[in-house]
Amino acid sequence: MKIPMGKVVEDLLSKVKMHASLAHQSVKILSRILSGYAELSLESLRSFYEELSRVEHSGDDLKRELIKDLTTGPLHPDDREDLMKAVLTLDEIPGLSRAVAKKMLVFKHINVEIPPSLIKHLHEMAEKSATCVEKLCQVITAFPSDMDKVLDLSAVIDQLEREVDDMRLKALEELFKTCKESLGIHCVALYTVIDDVELITDRCRDVATIYSLNLVSKR
Repeated sequence: MKIPMGKVVEDLLSKVKMHASLAHQSVKILSRILSGYAELSLESLRSFYEELSRVEHSGDDLKRELIKDLTTGPLHPDDREDLMKAVLTLDEIPGLSRAVAKKMLVFKHINVEIPPSLIKHLHEMAEKSATCVEKLCQVITAFPSDMDKVLDLSAVIDQLEREVDDMRLKALEELFKTCKESLGIHCVALYTVIDDVELITDRCRDVATIYSLNLVSKR
């Protein structure tokens, strides 16, 4: 891929990096929510949720700027399409983090009892997801000067995605086990939460694939 470097493109790539950093922040906040969920008061949990919402809103603002820049910038149409797809896919990560945090806030508010074993699974998934998004930030930082690093990091992200997928299955197994013993609201509510946390690494892999295949193949 031959992206013409200049101030306009450098500013664009700088915004892309910032956008990825905000996604990383969102998952780290989610991990903090899940790590201390049992001990957090409703007020403290709401404070974390509001912080995460501010991060997501900042990401939305930056996404709109990026869409405008990509629409009017000097990039080749194929490169513009790839970067646009990467930006829009990455933007789903803060939304997923916020969706999970919102559900956890509702659970706390209406006193839904969630087995500690399931909270542990969710936290471990979120921690691994945060690492995955961190690696994605490194992919974006390495682009376009070090394509070999982009490929290496993309392979790491792919491995992390598979690990989180395995963790999802273990979390679902634990959910089914606890619900077999005692039915509760969590039996319905936690299924989507588990899936949403797992989707974060799916989106990381999707973005990394755009960089490693669509972009690198054009060198």
